[in-house]
Parts: sequence; structure tokens; C-alpha cells
Amino acid sequence: EISTEEQVLFDRLIQIFEGLNNSVNIYIVGGWVRDKLMNKASSDIDVMVQGLHNLESLNEYLLDNPHLVEERRYINKKENALKPFDVLWIRLLGFDLDITTPKYLQGSANISDDAFARDLTINSLYYNIRTKETLDYTNQGIPDLSNRMLRTPLEPKITFSRDPVRILRVIRFVCTKFDAEENGFTVVPDIYTSFEDPSLLEQLEIVSRSRISHELEQIVTSENCEIGVQILARYNFFYYIFNNITGSSHSDLQNPWNYRFNQEAAESFSEAVKRLSDLSGNLDRGSVLYSSLFLPIWFREDNTDIFTKFLMREVWLLRKAVVNDIHTYLNGAQVIYNWGVALDNNQILSRDDTGYFLYTNKQSKWEVMFMLADIGSMLLGKDKSFMSSVYNYLVSIGQLETNYIWDLKVLLSGKYLYSLGVRGKEIGNWIQRIIRWQIINPQGTKEDCEVWIQSELPNDT
Repeated sequence: EISTEEQVLFDRLIQIFEGLNNSVNIYIVGGWVRDKLMNKASSDIDVMVQGLHNLESLNEYLLDNPHLVEERRYINKKENALKPFDVLWIRLLGFDLDITTPKYLQGSANISDDAFARDLTINSLYYNIRTKETLDYTNQGIPDLSNRMLRTPLEPKITFSRDPVRILRVIRFVCTKFDAEENGFTVVPDIYTSFEDPSLLEQLEIVSRSRISHELEQIVTSENCEIGVQILARYNFFYYIFNNITGSSHSDLQNPWNYRFNQEAAESFSEAVKRLSDLSGNLDRGSVLYSSLFLPIWFREDNTDIFTKFLMREVWLLRKAVVNDIHTYLNGAQVIYNWGVALDNNQILSRDDTGYFLYTNKQSKWEVMFMLADIGSMLLGKDKSFMSSVYNYLVSIGQLETNYIWDLKVLLSGKYLYSLGVRGKEIGNWIQRIIRWQIINPQGTKEDCEVWIQSELPNDT
């Protein structure tokens, strides 16, 4: 069902092309048609024009007639981070439109050829804005949409070889929920069979990392992300994705994503998904799940700090804030796991060290770190009592019975320390020592702390 706003938009598009070339056929193709047939709202409007000599001519026409559209931008395929073909982007009546000509073909080619050159049958559906017809040139798009099936218009290897990122897009569709009561799509067996062909997956090694990272982010942050990661692991995708490091600062780094790491990454990820609802605080779900994905390598490999920063920033192209969160979580998980090792060896933990760690990592962060440490201990073959000993120890010394650690207010200020002659960076160092004193002396008063610090300060301060 076409909304009033959409119909006005389509009428304006027809008027624009009438001024340029009245013989062209104008289609809305792909996601918008698919979503409309599923009775879903859609803002994903891709326009495919048949009969246009090239996109440059339309771009020049709009450049000469700037009143026709609100904005426009020509993006050639070398500049296009997400699509391997030229696109003319315009904003019209508040809508963002991507305009293309038939893929892999000349503009005058048969439109059915374009349909078979697309990624999936459900995305090979066309809506003719002049005749108001929905067209299914593969004769499988509408049935597959009704049956929630993912199928390539041609043999999978042919379709995927034309653009290897389509492989990841299929997985993204599998774990995308289009309705609260529906699961994602089911993949036809031929597609999974094609994933077993190393010569096909190797093509991911030469694809733009920005395109790969975009699809990975969509998979990891989707509602059914667990299914997507299991598929990535089962067919060793992480190995081929990691191999896409040509021209990076660590292009000689050995690829650690072997079969074991693939399976452990999926196991760690699945366990984190199950436990997400138990975590408190306003957490970035993606940062937590990415942390669980990198956890097996972090807990097992040497030089993990260098490697994971490289993996996250240069291969997966994660945002700096996300990378920082992941590193905080993984570093913290390693600290907590090491506490478990110490207790397992009958060593005594420092009360102020554990307390200061909790103080600097507020409750929501602590919960993520403990969860990751627990998952990591499972991957390393420890039983459930291993991490329980850490939790029970912190309870036994009173650091988890109440929120006094997380609610702790520093008794003495920097201004007070300055009055005692403390200067520069030493003020921060002494604030840390004050916090540790309060952790060891939870009943201590401000006056008690003043007596202590004056006895600790050097005489010449």
C-alpha cells in the first residue's frame, strides 16, 4: 500500500525524468518493495532507471536545474564504501533516494537481466511507478518472501562471486527479525553448500574492509545475533575476514582464527547473549557482545593488547569509543580471572586492590567484567566453583554485600591536600591512597583520615 507522501514523491520523479528523457522506465527496487509486500514501513528507497544512457547525464541535468531536488551527490564506485557501483543520491520531498542504472549491464539492457544480477530473489522485486505494477522477473521473489526463504537468483557461487559481501548480507538476513513474533529467514541448502567452498570465501579477503565491517556490525547487533555468529563460526568466516589486512599496519600478523577459535568465539558469544538481561546499567549492547567475541583470543594469545586493538580498529573498523569499552571489559575480565587463579592457589588477595578495582569500575562495568571472566574460565576448562570463589571472597570481606564501594565519597579533597603542601600530580596520587585507606577502614571518619594522612606525609611537605 503506497502512502500519499510516497505517491507524491513518485509523481515528482516522473516529472523530473520527463524533462530529461521521457522514454525511461523508473522502478523502485529491492528493500522498499520487499518491505511493502511484508506490510512493513520502509525508508529504504532505491530507484533503478532503465533507458538512461548513464548516471552522469542525470547528474548534469540536476546540476543545471538545482530547483528540482533539495540535495544531490554523485558517488562513483571507487568512493562508495557500501556499494560496488555508481550511485546518484538525491534528497527529494524529505526522502533520501539512491538512483542507479541496471547492474553489470548497459542502461538499455533487458530489466530481467538486472533482476538475475541481484543478491537474493526477495530483493529482485520491482515496482514500476508509472504503471504501478509489482514485477517479479525471477518468478521466485514473491513466493520466497511469503515462505521467508533466502535464495539467490542464480547459482550461489555466481551470485556471490559478483560481490562477495553478499555472503555476509545473507547471514544478516538470517538473524534479522522483521516482526516481534517472527524469526528471520531460512536459507536454501545450496547457499550453505557454497559456504563450504574455500575459493569463494577467499574472495572476502580482497573486499573493502568498510563494507565487511558494516555487515558484521549489522549481524552482531541484530536481535537474532546468536544465529548469525554461529553461522560465521561454523563456516570459518572469521579466518577469511581477518585475512583482509592488505595495506594495514600489521599485514604480517599471523592469523589466529583457526577452527578452535571460531567455535570458542561462538560459544562465548552465545553465553553472553543469554546473560545480557542479567546486567544492570545503561550498557552499549554491541560493546559487550564484541567483547565476548574477542574473549577467546584475549585469554589465550600472547600480545593480546596489540592484536585486539589491531583486530578491532583496522579489520573490524570499530569506533574508538567501542574499542575503548571492549578493552576496558577484557582487561577487567583478565584481572578478575587472575584473582580466581590466586584463590585457587590459596593466595591472599589484597583488600585495597580488590576494593579499588571495584571503585574504579562501577557496578555495571564490574558485572560485564565478571561475566566475561566467568565465560573465559569456562573456555579454559574451569568448573563453576572457580569464579564463584572470587565472588564469595568479595562478599566475605564486605565489598559486595552493600554498595559502599561504589557509593564511596572521598573524605578529603585536593584543596585540603594543597593546604598541607601537596602539589601537582602528587595530589592525584594521594587521592588514590585516601580511597584505598577508606576501603580498608570503611568505618573511618574524616578526622581519622586527617590524622592518618598527616602521619604519612613527609615532614618537609
